[in-house]
Amino acid sequence: MSLGSLPVLLHSPAPASIIKIGAFSNMRYTAEHAYGYRAELWREQNRVFGFFLWSEGLMGDTPTGLLEDVRYDPRTGSLSFSAKLTTGLFSNQNFSRVPSRDLLRFRGTLKGRHLRGTLEISNALTPEDAPKREKIELTLSKKESEVMIDADSYDAWKLRADEILKFRGPKW
Repeated sequence: MSLGSLPVLLHSPAPASIIKIGAFSNMRYTAEHAYGYRAELWREQNRVFGFFLWSEGLMGDTPTGLLEDVRYDPRTGSLSFSAKLTTGLFSNQNFSRVPSRDLLRFRGTLKGRHLRGTLEISNALTPEDAPKREKIELTLSKKESEVMIDADSYDAWKLRADEILKFRGPKW
């Protein structure tokens, strides 16, 4: 069937292959500041990917890292990943006001509306220092999930993600 020389599609477009799992957060807000963590997760078939955000001050341009080494078992809910961030400038006896090299490792579970586990935080500039360990619980946030990237393919998502990471991503 056609209208003139244009074909008429009798079926709807294919559904997006990327599914938003959601934004899991423990962010607390004041008039001008935000404090806490957020994990934004997407799924394409059996692959889980996303961002980890960490805020400790003024709102806006929250430091963001791409999830790496993601391992997820949908049967048990076991989830682990790492992320590199730059949360500010770092100084010690060897460095003066250089971008931090924050390395985060998460191990825990994703079940229902909750992401629970242990977050290990270290600075790659000081590998001799023991990492800080923190138990965290992030809860699914409908409001924060609404602003997540919408994309039809991983490649389209990655293009948008790279734009975000240019400004808010790690400086290392």
